[in-house]
Amino acid sequence: MAMLLQLKFLLVWICILMVSLPQSHSRRYGLKSKTLHFSPLSEEERIGLGMRRMVKPERQTSDSVVDGDQLLREKRLAVPPGEHLPPISQSVHLNDSHHQLIVHWAGEGSDVLVALARDIDQKLDSQSTSKLFFSYDYGESFAEKQTEKLPGMVINHFYNSPIYNSHYVFTDTMHNKTATTNDYGKTFRMHPSPFKPDQISMHSANADYLLGFDEDDSEKRLWISKDFGATWHVLQYGVKSYFWGITPYDSADTIYLERQDPNKLSTVLRTEDFFTIDHTVIMESVVDFEVRDNYMFATKKVKLLGATNETLQLWVSYNRGPFVRAIFPGDQPELDYYIPDASEDQVFACVTHSNKTDLYISDVQGTHFVLSLENIMYFNPEGAGKDSFVSLFVDETFADFHKVEGLRGVYIVSQVKSGRFSLDNTISLITFDKGGIWERLTPPRLDINGKSIDCRSVQNCSLHLTQKFAQLYQMQGPMPILSKKSAPGLVIATGTVGTSLKRDTDVYLSTTGGSTWFQVLEGNNFVSFGDHGGIFIAAKQFAKTNEIKYSWNEGKTWENHLLSDEMHVYGILTEPGEKTTVFTLFGSKVDAHQWILTKVDLRPVLGNNCTDEEYKTWAPSDDRPGDHCLLGSKMTFERRETFARCFNGKNYDREISSTNCSCTREDFECDMGYYINPMTEECMAHPYLETGKKVDDYIICREGKSVAVSQG
Repeated sequence: MAMLLQLKFLLVWICILMVSLPQSHSRRYGLKSKTLHFSPLSEEERIGLGMRRMVKPERQTSDSVVDGDQLLREKRLAVPPGEHLPPISQSVHLNDSHHQLIVHWAGEGSDVLVALARDIDQKLDSQSTSKLFFSYDYGESFAEKQTEKLPGMVINHFYNSPIYNSHYVFTDTMHNKTATTNDYGKTFRMHPSPFKPDQISMHSANADYLLGFDEDDSEKRLWISKDFGATWHVLQYGVKSYFWGITPYDSADTIYLERQDPNKLSTVLRTEDFFTIDHTVIMESVVDFEVRDNYMFATKKVKLLGATNETLQLWVSYNRGPFVRAIFPGDQPELDYYIPDASEDQVFACVTHSNKTDLYISDVQGTHFVLSLENIMYFNPEGAGKDSFVSLFVDETFADFHKVEGLRGVYIVSQVKSGRFSLDNTISLITFDKGGIWERLTPPRLDINGKSIDCRSVQNCSLHLTQKFAQLYQMQGPMPILSKKSAPGLVIATGTVGTSLKRDTDVYLSTTGGSTWFQVLEGNNFVSFGDHGGIFIAAKQFAKTNEIKYSWNEGKTWENHLLSDEMHVYGILTEPGEKTTVFTLFGSKVDAHQWILTKVDLRPVLGNNCTDEEYKTWAPSDDRPGDHCLLGSKMTFERRETFARCFNGKNYDREISSTNCSCTREDFECDMGYYINPMTEECMAHPYLETGKKVDDYIICREGKSVAVSQG
């Protein structure tokens, strides 16, 4: 019964549309890739691009008015010296029972929030409806706009300009319509669309330029509008995927386009003038193509001499240079590729072989890979794990892979101990040197009640954190591992202590970038933080409740705050950036599903602004014995003292310093054809080298010349 109740709650879920999601600078548009996949852009990446590029147009509300509203709000919340007031909370009933809610903050300098309530499955022959709400007071009240302003529309999605946060495009894919506003929803213009607007993407420098795509169009036409959606014309036919260029590697008008050929392969084109005069052929006979920051990736199928079947290959371009074939150690078949991370001038790649998926890391150019970890948890609905229970819940590829934001080289993954997809067969591992060495997570010594935890490494006992696989398996809510650049070193996650993930979960926190952990809450909770990590908020997942918990001392103690409404909580969100103290709880009435949005402001809890004496310095290496440097440098961060009850503020500029230091073993990786022995930390020849095949088979040695032979 409890499982059915959880399933019922999971049917009511929240999508968050972050600032500039449609024009995100590495996002794929068009049809799905078959052999080359990427992890979704992190929330922080999406937030950063949009927030940094936001410009207020002169015809919109003046900056002085917006700043005045903010000052009035701060003045009302001013706290007398030495005193701490309780949180301020206020609930809004949307009187809406749609099962999906898409929420968007307009961004810094604006009190506007947009909420779209819609049916999960919108079909042409159904009775689907939608409701559009705008808030102009940071979520204290919402005005329903659609009935009066957009009659007859069934809104499927909406998009926000990266230039003006007042500019939105709303799409109706049932009736082929779009609606636009350039004044935060105060006025709208409706336009018929010559195509089904499944996808809209927005130019990063010209708000009037839009690209549109119909996923079911037999001619696969890519459309362009140069007047903010009023009119459209066809840009190209036969389009499989397309990408906006990425500054500074491309001009703002650059478009990369994968055009499907009659043989079902593709030709990759680049244009800088919207195909007005000229374009460049980047690559031909491509299976799939992707762009991510300064890398471009493509897959090709090649029939090697003497082979009966075609071989899949990965090709990589670095800094827009020529494509070079990526070389992986061994001679195992490469069935598909998943790129979970391509930051800091290196590429992580999950490669599916015959019966497992391994994680590799590249050199700077992204073309020579070494094995980082075997048997990473990876799912592909048409490949790895397709016969497992996971295929019943998702149709997108994913890997259990988390980059700890704000720190270099720290990642957390799930590893499958053998080929079977199950919780008792899955463990968590962490690396502090970008995949050179992986180790189990150190469990806390004490539980939340102060009792000793008997968990020793000799018993293969450690801390395990839930990522997407465990959340699907346990039918939990969306509580991913949480780490943010605004709070370096803080990592919050749901997890369990034992030999695998198959145990009841609680909430664990690390303030040391994953080096040490302690339990902060029992059971499954939604948890978020704000004020650069200075304030935490939590609520029980899906449970009927009328209270939230908050902590101002990094989870050491928690206090309760009663809400005006009892509700089922489906999630906690805060404005992108995690710098504010204002949070929004999304939930439903207890007796029947109707959306309730509760705004909670924890600013009064923190008291006065922090002084210089209430900060300390912290380095990630401080908590790892003998490790004074990580990846060749020592990073030092300023952070608030744990028990300093004070307010950092939105404009807090964290001091960060970096010093280079002598290299250690962790600063080196194994050469191609070698892997690290986890017991000795030595580079060992890959087994395929011991069977007669040489790593130097990949190196051309001309007669009379010599090449260096690697020792690992």
